[in-house]
Amino acid sequence: MTCDFIFNASFEESLVKYGDNYESTQSFSPNFNHFQKTFLEEIVREHRIYRQNILEIGCGQGEALKYICSISNSNGVGYDPAYRGPKHINMGNYKLTFEKDFLTSHHSVIADWVLCLMTLEHISNVKGWLETVLLESHETLYYFHVPNMDQIISGGNFWDIYYEHCSYFTQDYLSNLSKILNLQTLYCKSVYGGQYLAWSFRKGRKNHGIPANRLSGSPETIVDFQNQMSLWGRKIKRFVDSGKKIALWGGGSKAVAFINSLELENEIAFVVDVNPNKNQTFLPASGHIVRTPEYLKQEQVDVILLMNPIYSSEVSTFIKAELNYSIELIPVKKLLN
Repeated sequence: MTCDFIFNASFEESLVKYGDNYESTQSFSPNFNHFQKTFLEEIVREHRIYRQNILEIGCGQGEALKYICSISNSNGVGYDPAYRGPKHINMGNYKLTFEKDFLTSHHSVIADWVLCLMTLEHISNVKGWLETVLLESHETLYYFHVPNMDQIISGGNFWDIYYEHCSYFTQDYLSNLSKILNLQTLYCKSVYGGQYLAWSFRKGRKNHGIPANRLSGSPETIVDFQNQMSLWGRKIKRFVDSGKKIALWGGGSKAVAFINSLELENEIAFVVDVNPNKNQTFLPASGHIVRTPEYLKQEQVDVILLMNPIYSSEVSTFIKAELNYSIELIPVKKLLN
């Protein structure tokens, strides 16, 4: 059996801090909200979740947990050291409790259903951590979202590789991990434009396996991934040399990785993000300032590089409705076309 586990061998856990100032919410995007509500509604219908106990590991500010509990009249418990809201929320038909902490084996939790969205990639010892947090019951259902490394590699998406994500996942690895931990995989499929893998399973049952996908095992693909960075740098330089002013849309980790990997400085005028909590903050290392979309009304640019193509329609709608000048909108995925 091969492992297929891709990880940051230089990762030092002590260098990453998750607390009140860790801002990761995507809830300010209508596109993401629609996606999140849709898959949660599908899960509730598929598994007939009603008046159950739901645990979310890495709940952020609790948006997903609040919604799934509201549509299923279920009680919820969320764990996240970056949570900033009240500890207890009583909604009448259901109750929510939030723990500003990591979930460890020292916590006694009973749940019918466990949600863990875009958190496992922040864990360095994936197998050991899962063994710690898997609950005793064999009936508990688990639903995970993790980055889809198969798409990252095939697309040469170097901006999706960053320090906080110390672990990366392919279907092959999740299949092998299911066998090692004796999990029954209900499904493992790509979602959100192929960017995430949705992995659902139960504990302690015969594993049915996940279809193999050997994409991640191709050395040639890895070489292409490494060499493409210089092509992006040259393309941006041509924009600058032609006198075009560039802004980057998306002030999260993708932007940090993109700008710092290409060592961009004055080539990018500023970064735009819909999250108002990021307004007038600065990207790590490069120091680029982050602005709200409304800032584009006073500071005109010629080109917007969009970090995540799934928001193309959302951003295009804003440009047409709110700005009275022409902007070339280019998803970085299509920058080399």
